[in-house]
Amino acid sequence: MEAIHESFDALDVSQSATFISNNQAIEQVSAFSIVGHAISIGVSNLTISPKNSSARLQSTNAPNRSLNEFILSTFQVFVRALVKHLKSSGFSEKKSKDSAFDSLPSKNVKMPVLSLQVSVFQFFRQNIDVGDLFLMHSPKHWAQCLTLHSFHIFRRFQAQEFFRQPFPAWQVKPDNLKKILVPNISANAEFFNLVKDFLVGCIFRVDNDSRKRVLVHIIEIAYCMKQMNNFDGMFSSVSALDSVGVFRLKRLWLSVSTPDIDLKLGELRFLMESRNKYANYTAALRSASPPKLPYIAHFLGSLFMHSERHPPKITKNTVQLVNFGRIYGLHDIVFNDILVHRAASYSFTGPDDISKEAATDLLAYLKVPHSWILSADQEYERSHRDEPCERVDCHVCSVNRRISTISGSSADLKMSQI
Repeated sequence: MEAIHESFDALDVSQSATFISNNQAIEQVSAFSIVGHAISIGVSNLTISPKNSSARLQSTNAPNRSLNEFILSTFQVFVRALVKHLKSSGFSEKKSKDSAFDSLPSKNVKMPVLSLQVSVFQFFRQNIDVGDLFLMHSPKHWAQCLTLHSFHIFRRFQAQEFFRQPFPAWQVKPDNLKKILVPNISANAEFFNLVKDFLVGCIFRVDNDSRKRVLVHIIEIAYCMKQMNNFDGMFSSVSALDSVGVFRLKRLWLSVSTPDIDLKLGELRFLMESRNKYANYTAALRSASPPKLPYIAHFLGSLFMHSERHPPKITKNTVQLVNFGRIYGLHDIVFNDILVHRAASYSFTGPDDISKEAATDLLAYLKVPHSWILSADQEYERSHRDEPCERVDCHVCSVNRRISTISGSSADLKMSQI
């Protein structure tokens, strides 16, 4: 095995390096952290095999994720070889001056990839899929990571963004212009949707047995964020559960139904009720102790509705006057309902809390462009394929049944020819 390790230093890693560069993941996180994540998400498409007393990387589309002893024994050497290649190609670790995880305790490891390297190696050793990689970290750690990063974006909010013209600037098209006018509000919305799409993808990425555990894991994550008063993250997680493709999976929901899960899910849905302008959520936000992170989209809607009900100018005795009631109302929402919550910051320094390295790894894994993230149409079709509806007039299910009938007829024809 030592001979294999020695020859592994000459590994051709140009293909993997190009894969990472094309996804522009290097620009988002450090080169060291991205290495393990690229391997973890690409494990189903990569195999390592010896040839002519050397090792090289080969691409395959084989769906089987089983890994032999050769891969297990040479994985960490492969990571070191890939890191060496990235460094020689000009990629270097970029340390952010303003990180969301600066307050977390550090394990003082020499390489930031070390904790991730162990996690991904456990993933290989246990021969588990992406859903299980998501499950390897506790709901509490996921909630803490998402909360710290969301609050890191939230505390950068500036009052000018809420009043920038043309009002409301956060609804301006195209998105490139929106990012210039309201950069922090746009970053909050992007991260909200990123978390939602990631969680939906985790549900549909795995088989039915793992899907039950992933669904329960997401509910636990949302409930942890509720306990942390991270209402923005809670809404994002529950929105993933309420997406059309996930919500209609009746058999899946029945399989995870327990008194504890039903109670937690009931509390989450109670806060998300939109009746009376989210009265339940508003009451919970006001009664919660700081630190707390509000659901930003709700207050953006309040700003828009207030501006629609109160025009900029009013006419009195044929004279147009500035509507100061509109200005006072907008000021009250921005400063007293939104920005006031920036005062108290989150801090997780307990022995069971997430470490700085683990939080960095989770955020990097979340931000990597995953091939299994589904669009709304793909999610809907996948949902109907996994659990067809009982209605005869359902177009999606009728198409799926027609395809399966044609496939079955083709198989019968081949069997008869044999």
